[in-house]
Amino acid sequence: MRRAFPLLLRDCAGNSDIVADKRGGCLFTQTTEAIELLTQFVADPEQCRHATLPDRTAVFQRFSVERFARNLEEIYQI
Repeated sequence: MRRAFPLLLRDCAGNSDIVADKRGGCLFTQTTEAIELLTQFVADPEQCRHATLPDRTAVFQRFSVERFARNLEEIYQI
């Protein structure tokens, strides 16, 4: 079985749309924050698992090919 990991992303436009902080991953602004988050995940695998699961399905639904196609159809009235 494929193991899922939380996303660890710099807090900027686009990334904050994908990850709500602590749900599906974490956002950071400083490199030291990223290091601290990685250290926490290594020390506590349960926290790592918990940060992964909630938004994983939502991300795939929100950014699915089907939804993208529907949005294009609405914009261009195809």
